Amino acid sequence: MEEDASIEDYQERKMLTETRSKLALEKLRHIRQCPQFTSRVRKLVVNAYASGDGVFKRNTLIEALAFLPNLRMFIWHGKSPKLNADIIKLLAANCPALEELSAPNSQPELYRRRYNKHLPLSELHNLQSLSLIWQDTNSQLAWWHLCWPIDPVQIHVQNDFEIDDEVTEAVRLVMASNTETLQKLTFSGPRIWHSPMPIFCNLAHLDLVDAGGWDKNNVVGWGDLGLILHHSIRLESLSIIIRRCDTNTLYPVFGSRPTALLLLVFFKVLNNSETLHLEHASSTSEFLRHKPWLQHIDLLIDVAWDGMLPVLLAIANLKSLEVLGLDVNGNTMDHLQLLEHSIPPRVSILRLDTHFHGSPTLQDWLPLIKERLQLSFFFSANARCFGVSLEPEHFLTDPGSLVLVAVNDSLFDVIEPRDNGTYPGEWPKHKRSFLDVESIENKDWKWLLCHHRLI
Repeated sequence: MEEDASIEDYQERKMLTETRSKLALEKLRHIRQCPQFTSRVRKLVVNAYASGDGVFKRNTLIEALAFLPNLRMFIWHGKSPKLNADIIKLLAANCPALEELSAPNSQPELYRRRYNKHLPLSELHNLQSLSLIWQDTNSQLAWWHLCWPIDPVQIHVQNDFEIDDEVTEAVRLVMASNTETLQKLTFSGPRIWHSPMPIFCNLAHLDLVDAGGWDKNNVVGWGDLGLILHHSIRLESLSIIIRRCDTNTLYPVFGSRPTALLLLVFFKVLNNSETLHLEHASSTSEFLRHKPWLQHIDLLIDVAWDGMLPVLLAIANLKSLEVLGLDVNGNTMDHLQLLEHSIPPRVSILRLDTHFHGSPTLQDWLPLIKERLQLSFFFSANARCFGVSLEPEHFLTDPGSLVLVAVNDSLFDVIEPRDNGTYPGEWPKHKRSFLDVESIENKDWKWLLCHHRLI
């Protein structure tokens, strides 16, 4: 029986892959044949998760790019086919209006992949948004259901990648080529520290992923972050995502420069790498205390309840706060009540991942989430620690002001279930996985979900 189900699943995935390939090729053909349509195309997203090398599809894409002179956004996900030099050169030559580029960055040594030396990114000028994020094996496995009819492509060592010094130079050149125009930068890895410092003077948005090093065995540190904060006089949004690297030198930067970033309204720090020291939370609270105008905060700081108290106190005084994400450890009703009092009244979008055990119970949590906080969106990636697991049916009865809910691996609009028990508002996997493809109208919802895996 299991073997029959596996064969059926394989056949369904294969048919889905063939259908999507045909649709993609038809879209590319239409681009070449309909000038009225191509003149209106502003954004192109490539989901490169095909089996094989995909050379034919890539060449067809290259042909189509020649017909998109008004293209402003080019976003590339995946590694099969690879983003190559011909595509970058064509974007530079034929798409003068291009403002946003998102491309795979160099891989950490852990995955034995590096930045392709044949990508001449420095030929692109006048970019306003640049995203260079590595895509490791975890992300490959996350997207396999979207298009691969067989097992995901395995990572192999390749010889056409450059040495670290050349990688650093490539990064420096693309930054230098867009210093005057770049306003938004998302970057993986520690090579960000080799960027020309003037680039940070114009940035409004900065996302740093594992900027402190590949892992604990390859620590680079955060020594330049203080200097970057000093130069980032126009920065409105800062996100720091930590998955592998050491953080011992990160949090002291917040404590030493609490009055930096006078325009900051979006602040996200997600530390998935280790349990923190109490002084790290203290430094974060000091940074927050000097930002009473903050409107968006998303924090994953793994400390005990007593260590989190200064952070909660600082958050309680942020009267302009509208979007909040928190991880909280606790175990009593008093802790729950203090947590509730720490959430400013204007918060209508909440991510809450708790590590309470036994008490409070689910019946204590639900009135807070559905009634007292007046939320439009509630998100919990670890919704199994509310006494019992939070499930969609908990939010479909008397949902209050809730419009959208994300719990565990479900994301759904709050709509009553059908008679057969299905949820008409539930988002399919591909829509949850590619949130930048399937547009979320509410930008605040999208910001809170950003850098959280929801599959």
